[in-house]
Amino acid sequence: MKKKVKKLLKVSIFFLLATVLVVAGIIIAFENGFFKNFATKKLDENLLTALNTEIEIYDKDNNLIKSDTYTQSKIKIEDLPKYVPDAFIAIEDKDFYKHNGVNYKSLLRALYTNIKTNSFSQGGSTISQQLIKNTHLSNEKSISRKVNEMLLTQELEKKFDKKDILQAYLNVIYFGQGTFGIEQASQKYFSKSAKDLNIAEAATLAGIINSPLNYSPISNYNNCKKRRNLVLQKMYLTQKITKSQLDSALNKEIELNMSNNDLGKNNYNYFAIKQASEILNMREQDVILGGYKIYTHQDINIQNDIKDILNKNQYTCDKQIIVIDNKTNNILAYVGNSNFNLYNKKIEPGSIIKPVAVYAPALEEKIITTISPILDDKINIDGYTPKNFDNKYHGWVSIKESLAKSYNVPAVKLLKQLGINKSKKYLRNFGIDISKDNGYSIALGGLTEGVNFINMANSYTAFANKGNLSAPSFVKCIKNKYGRTVYLESKKLTNVISEDNAYLITDMLKESVNSGTAKKLKEISTGNIASKTGTAGSINGNTDIWNISYTPKYTTAVWLGKISKGVLPDDFTGGNQTTLIAKQVLTKLDDKTTFVRPRSIEEMYISTLDLKENNKVMLAGVEFPDRYKQKEIFSYKNKPTTWSEKFKILPKPDLKCKIIDGQVEISFVPKDYIKYEIYINAKGEQLVDIVENVGKTYTKNIPPPKDSLTFEIFIKYGISDQNSQNMQKTVPIKLFSTTWS
Repeated sequence: MKKKVKKLLKVSIFFLLATVLVVAGIIIAFENGFFKNFATKKLDENLLTALNTEIEIYDKDNNLIKSDTYTQSKIKIEDLPKYVPDAFIAIEDKDFYKHNGVNYKSLLRALYTNIKTNSFSQGGSTISQQLIKNTHLSNEKSISRKVNEMLLTQELEKKFDKKDILQAYLNVIYFGQGTFGIEQASQKYFSKSAKDLNIAEAATLAGIINSPLNYSPISNYNNCKKRRNLVLQKMYLTQKITKSQLDSALNKEIELNMSNNDLGKNNYNYFAIKQASEILNMREQDVILGGYKIYTHQDINIQNDIKDILNKNQYTCDKQIIVIDNKTNNILAYVGNSNFNLYNKKIEPGSIIKPVAVYAPALEEKIITTISPILDDKINIDGYTPKNFDNKYHGWVSIKESLAKSYNVPAVKLLKQLGINKSKKYLRNFGIDISKDNGYSIALGGLTEGVNFINMANSYTAFANKGNLSAPSFVKCIKNKYGRTVYLESKKLTNVISEDNAYLITDMLKESVNSGTAKKLKEISTGNIASKTGTAGSINGNTDIWNISYTPKYTTAVWLGKISKGVLPDDFTGGNQTTLIAKQVLTKLDDKTTFVRPRSIEEMYISTLDLKENNKVMLAGVEFPDRYKQKEIFSYKNKPTTWSEKFKILPKPDLKCKIIDGQVEISFVPKDYIKYEIYINAKGEQLVDIVENVGKTYTKNIPPPKDSLTFEIFIKYGISDQNSQNMQKTVPIKLFSTTWS
């Protein structure tokens, strides 16, 4: 064993030394111009000094929306306090003024660390190299790109002095969320010019650029503060600030001051750039700086409508609205307002998740029909005790009612029958990943991380599109700056639930508009709006409220929430504010089409008596009176097959008679669907009462006959809609008495 370890150690040392020698040879070759002829890129001075970076965004009709300009507000380095550029030098390239563009010592150190840790996380790039990479090259990890980077950096260092390089670097470096250059970043995060930054603020900005997402002061505050403090420590160690300046800056919180005009770049164009960067496997700054043309699915009219709607609803919270085409899953319009980048932000769904997590899967697995009764009562599943939003239990309710009125207990009961793993499988098919969650709170949207707003909204399009779904899309085509198409969208629809069950979900969510939590939409609906609301929060108050509504053509989602601190006002619920905003959106969309019932749906008559008395779904035959049956729809694959016997053999009334104080008292328990005629017979039949729809014990005192010692009592009974000739008759009860006086 020891020999193997020694042998392995020798091999590792040999490999390390060999690698170092090779790299050293490459460095010598670079310095002597050996690789000069291998350059495939030329230094473009305009890229270093250009005032603006522009990217063209086109709408669904291929019209240029605007040249979406990312203005790099230039600032001269001499106008900045010295500690501002010093912060960047301290954390990114402490030997900036000593090397000639490539810090070979740093490069070797990074290589050694990468080999030692097998992580290849260290780059060893200088500020000059970063400037070249951000203005001339892509982010791909290849030898050719690195060669070009180093060669261009050498040329850069020959043509520009250090001050000009540092100034260009500070004016083009990316700070996240579409923000380029220190002046724009300073205005974005602190609403001040970079020349007015204090030491702590300068260190904050210097810390962001290494990873704008991980060190964002908006979405990753703690990471950002740790990184800022590291920058401050580096500044102190390199004698850029004093000990007292270090201590003072370390004690400061990061106090953002963002204007309402620039809250996170949450708009259609920016999200299209984000999606384009994913498609091209590039950083978003590379897409922006690369001069790409992005052709989108944006409908300008709808986009302007929802933008106006969002702006008019001046709620002091985070907010989003989206409109999606149901057949194509193309995103026609999107607008958001938040300090956070909402593109991939996870938010709590609350009850909005119920149709896709519970009800659609339960229909698909034939566990329920829409009319199936379910008991809404107190439950305890391994210590989990869900409650309804109104803190009440509603007894036996139909599946349709439980979804339309968003009762919680029935949803949890269904999830228990369905199984958590099966629910998560269906959710994945709907485009929603909740891999970290394994509890029954899934049914109510109580999740570890939440869901993505866009994917959650997109999942509902399957109900309007015959159970078919594809990924939501902002981008249909991308062209490079030379006009060559580098991406052309190709959609693939996947069937996530059957067409019949998709229609049944729609039918239940239409009931939510008629009588459920989305009834604020009722006055604009002609039976062509299906809707679901959702509310999430804690004992302190609600933090997320939703409405997702769809017509045959469009799905629209509205969300209001609190991502950072605090809760929404007390009266904020999914059925209130978000539904009222959805009402405005749907009114603008003005979809007059109607949902088409598929052939796989069958209409059948159901016995309301069996539902009421036995909580069973049973078919009603032709003998059923109209008022004791109701028409319901079912999937042809999952429909009731048992016929009710209610009106084939009528239950005989159990008539009880006794004599009390010289009078005859009769009593029985009538059924509310049967008509009873009570007769006495002394010297012939005599009708004394007709009983219908009592539903509780009937009691009557009848005076005895004056001229007879015998007394017969009997009942004719039958279906309440029939006449006496069709009614059955009980056996007469004879009473004998000598005490009629």
